[in-house]
Amino acid sequence: MTLRPAIHSTPEPPIEITDVLLKEYVQELRRRIEVQNDLMESLARDVQELQKNETKLVDMIEQLTLDLSLYSR
Repeated sequence: MTLRPAIHSTPEPPIEITDVLLKEYVQELRRRIEVQNDLMESLARDVQELQKNETKLVDMIEQLTLDLSLYSR
């Protein structure tokens, strides 16, 4: 996973938050959302790569099966 700039995909709160604890809580939620988004993107890339590899593996198995059937004749 590569690092990216610390930006938020969530919008800024609709009003200014003056309470420090509440502001930190909102920022922490936004950070968690960003981490989850990054993890979902990474998982989606991994799944796509596995699907490509699975297709290659199926092709290899089919080729081996054909080779074995020709060899056994």
